[in-house]
Amino acid sequence: MTEIEAEMHRAALELLEQALDLPPDARIAYVENRVDVPEDVRKHALDLLLTDRDPPARLRTGGAGDTLDDPDAPPPPLPGYRVVRQLGRGGMGAVWLAERDGADFTHQVAIKLIKPGVLVEALVERFRRERQILAQLNHPHIARLYDGGETDDGQPYIVMEYVEGRTLWEWLTDERPLLQRRLAMFRQIAQAVEFAHQNLIIHRDLTPSNVLVTASEQAKLIDFGIARPQSEDDQALHSTFSALSLTPGFAAPERARGEASNTLTDVYSLGRILALLVEHSGEAELDAIVGRASAEEPSVRYPSVGELIEDIDCFGGDRPIDSFSTARWYRFGKFARRERRLVAASAAILLALVGGLGGTAWAYERSQRARATAEHRFDQLRDLARFQLFDLYDRLDSVIGNTAARVELADRAQAYLLELAESHSDDRQLQLETAQGFIKLAKIQGVPAHPNFGEPQQARENLDRAETMLEPLAAQGMAEARNGLAMVDSYRSLLLAHADSKPKEARAAYEQAERVLAEVPEAERGWGWMNARRAQRVAALAWADLEHDNAVMTAHADLLEREIGDWPKTKRGGYEEGFDRALVEMHRAIVRQNENTPASLQESVRRYRSADRLFGAVEAKFPNDPQVLYWRGWNAYYGYAAAAMQGDNVGAGVLLAQARTSAEDLLKLEEADHSLVTFAERLREAQAQFFSNTGRHDEAIALQEQIIAGRQAKLGPDRRSRTLSDLAFGRAVLGGIYRQAGRREGACSNWMEAEKLLAELAAREALSNYVGYLRPGLQANISRCRAGAPVGEFEVLARG
Repeated sequence: MTEIEAEMHRAALELLEQALDLPPDARIAYVENRVDVPEDVRKHALDLLLTDRDPPARLRTGGAGDTLDDPDAPPPPLPGYRVVRQLGRGGMGAVWLAERDGADFTHQVAIKLIKPGVLVEALVERFRRERQILAQLNHPHIARLYDGGETDDGQPYIVMEYVEGRTLWEWLTDERPLLQRRLAMFRQIAQAVEFAHQNLIIHRDLTPSNVLVTASEQAKLIDFGIARPQSEDDQALHSTFSALSLTPGFAAPERARGEASNTLTDVYSLGRILALLVEHSGEAELDAIVGRASAEEPSVRYPSVGELIEDIDCFGGDRPIDSFSTARWYRFGKFARRERRLVAASAAILLALVGGLGGTAWAYERSQRARATAEHRFDQLRDLARFQLFDLYDRLDSVIGNTAARVELADRAQAYLLELAESHSDDRQLQLETAQGFIKLAKIQGVPAHPNFGEPQQARENLDRAETMLEPLAAQGMAEARNGLAMVDSYRSLLLAHADSKPKEARAAYEQAERVLAEVPEAERGWGWMNARRAQRVAALAWADLEHDNAVMTAHADLLEREIGDWPKTKRGGYEEGFDRALVEMHRAIVRQNENTPASLQESVRRYRSADRLFGAVEAKFPNDPQVLYWRGWNAYYGYAAAAMQGDNVGAGVLLAQARTSAEDLLKLEEADHSLVTFAERLREAQAQFFSNTGRHDEAIALQEQIIAGRQAKLGPDRRSRTLSDLAFGRAVLGGIYRQAGRREGACSNWMEAEKLLAELAAREALSNYVGYLRPGLQANISRCRAGAPVGEFEVLARG
């Protein structure tokens, strides 16, 4: 076996082992979907998986596996042990049930061996490391190592405690235990991990499949095959296949990035296991513990497993949990529940004293208690709204498969914010925080130029609520309130421009934001001011893009470029700087594209490619960031159009492929994203134009007809201006496709339909330059149609 073949074989076996940690019906799909792994590795892993599939087999250290299809296979000679039967088998080896072969005592053990065909050096070394690590770990919740060695033919093996039990997955499914039992089980698992950490060992692959549960409900931690002493992790080899030793859903984000592991890596995995155990419990405190333990940033997590266990104990003992709240009334409530007798006795004495003071004093005490209860509730609501909307939502924002969870979080945050807003509290900081929450929620719900849920009406209502709360605060001189008002105007501008097709009102809104920000004294221009200023620049650039106003776009691109260095270096490791540089380069490309000369188009394509590289660098540093994916996709889409206008079909195809890649990555994160639906439709339209540019006219016409039919269905009786604009643009594009195909009748009929729609928009003063720039050429082509001019004399209209 060559070195390359051995590496491929090793990688396939590691991929197989990860698949075997999943339920049987999910294994094949997992291997097939690991597109980050070379195809030959996936194919080899599938071959191995299918070999062991009937019935399903499993290699599990210290555990009783599934029955194999060849139970009569002869056991290998194992000195000092009598093999009873095979317990399980996988791609890397087998586990055997054996008894000590001696007269002095008899007990059962599990013996794990690597099969002869897979003795590549990396796997042998991994096996030996597992044996060495287990020798250091003697804990009641870790499967014990008894012995180890090699058979006569050189097969390494380890002799371990035989654990007759089920995986944690199976225990949860079969038993459906109550919360108290689940937390007791988690505590055992965490204690085992804490003991390993105290011995300077990191497990690195904590999953429900690597925890066995005995009949007496004792947890046993197994599979230390990829564990390492912490000091060795930095020296680990990071090959093409280094990410294979990850179990989906339980591996910490830093492991997926190939960074060194430490004890916080295991804390993350414990947090994910805890999430599984407390799922649907409805306990907000447990949700907070899970959120901190499995935070994406290691610095936010519990610094040790011991502190995680301590918070679990606090939950069980009615003690306050700082990860949930530090409010004084929350702490008092916990004390009252713990010390019921003392509080009851104290209350009785107090009531007796109060009773002696008469009715007036009694009424006063009652009002004070009511006020304390209200303050307690508001503290809770305040903490929950801030945690869910600004902490938990942001952590979930770039995690694949969390759409439903984020929608539910937004809905709950809406309810909390409404209750806080209706409190009429005099607390100015509470009012500010509530207004900021409404602004963040509006952005999530439906502000264009950002990934959103497609709920513009809810976004408008929440921006109005925020404005109502912020105006009196700004009048009192609160700088953060003025920053908030500028943010409201910027987001409102985007809604007016994109969702409502009201360009005049949109421009007035972003100009108002600029005036508000200019009134903030320089001494008070902190992070909040800079963030609001950045939102205003984006709103202005988006308006200028829609209106093809090169002067406004150039002016705000210049401003944004000059301001890039103002971002604090401590915020997200340069995210804003890298993102804004790409944004500036993209809009400079749009300006040159709008000039529409051969030289300007050539420069615009160069700048689009430069912007794509800048977005790509930010994406590499911040994987799955939806904002980066969104703008990188639009940049590539615009670049495709500029390349197509030059007749560069090869360059156009490359940029269109990048746009589709960004859209697909966004779709994994947020299938309900309204901005993504719009973007995907634009890409389909670009694909139709690309088909036409490359001579595939029938395919182009069929695809564009589908797009127009979808827009026609969305138009409805209210005939929204934005939908009318999209439909007019689609008709103009289809006319151009018919023109390229040499089909005069189809071109003329679609251009005439487009002109009718544009006339309707003009009559209601809702005709933006997004489609308005087409009208002169469109009318000229219609005149030629009526004059009977040949198809070759018609103008080219839509970009791309």
